[in-house]
Amino acid sequence: RFLIENNVDILHVRSRMPAWIGYLTWRSLPRRSRPRFVTTVHGPYSPSAYSRIMTKGERVIVISEMIRDYVLKNYPATPADSLRLIYRGVDPARYPHGHKVSPGWLEQWGRQFPWTLDKRLVTLPARITRWKGQEDFIEFIGALHARHPDIHGLIVGDTHRQRRKYMSELQALVTDKGLGEIITFTGNRTDLREIMTLSEMVVSFSREPEAFGRTTLE
Repeated sequence: RFLIENNVDILHVRSRMPAWIGYLTWRSLPRRSRPRFVTTVHGPYSPSAYSRIMTKGERVIVISEMIRDYVLKNYPATPADSLRLIYRGVDPARYPHGHKVSPGWLEQWGRQFPWTLDKRLVTLPARITRWKGQEDFIEFIGALHARHPDIHGLIVGDTHRQRRKYMSELQALVTDKGLGEIITFTGNRTDLREIMTLSEMVVSFSREPEAFGRTTLE
């Protein structure tokens, strides 16, 4: 009813459950009344009949070459000419080159993490999960700090409740290596732009290909 009453031209779905609802609704309409049906594949869903719905669009947007290869490999029945590569992006107004942190933000940061203010920060922005490479980052910071004592590592990212055990493993690894004062876990942050601006270096240690390495572009 919504599609018909509003004369919808394009039905664009970006997640699996909405895709199933949208697709079944779309199929139920008379052909002449159907909007164009477009899907976007944002990540490598676990291959299954449930996930295959994301390849059912008349046009299937893939956000990177990695995702295009994932679709063609795992869903070979998908017509290659239905795929459209449109890279995921970053708003340059939100992440401008040469951005400066405000004095107010820096003061607030200093109250939370005063031990970082006189250090050169090396930051890994990534949610806490094994394939993002936090263990490798800890090894890296340990080696780097041995040569450059003013280095301090930041691990910036949220910990899902299913990853709390892994978070405990990471904290134990930091302690075992004597890096408790050298590496800080900030938890989830909404001011990543400022943290990256403050950092001497921002790194990516992903152990597997990413759907789209957004923080690198940011």
